[in-house]
Amino acid sequence: MMEFRSPLEIVAESLPLAIREIYETCTAPEPKPVNDLRAIAGAYMADLRSRSQEAEFLDLDTAERAFNGCMELLASLEATPSAEHHVAIQATALYFVLEDDAEHDDSIVGFDDDWLVVETTSRILKRPITGL
Repeated sequence: MMEFRSPLEIVAESLPLAIREIYETCTAPEPKPVNDLRAIAGAYMADLRSRSQEAEFLDLDTAERAFNGCMELLASLEATPSAEHHVAIQATALYFVLEDDAEHDDSIVGFDDDWLVVETTSRILKRPITGL
């Protein structure tokens, strides 16, 4: 008999170990409303945009791509709600706002891991986003 694995577990298992360990810390016992997640990610992106003038190595293009992917995943969750997908998408959005995750966000590759989490979540949950 096959063991049931949640979408969150499948996404986590599809990530490299260093990213997976941090992604798993982004799970929350209670789902946050989509609008709250949007606001959290939006505030972080606004901060990145303002810091990008002084931050020599901040990869704003990849940050924007990861942010837009998060916003599309959140929008898809509103269009097609799923409690199981909500947990995985919430973890993805909360991973995005971690500055010191697998790659520190102020480095030249700082958002490559964030994009990988967004892309993996989109692919596993079969919720297409722009940029893939």
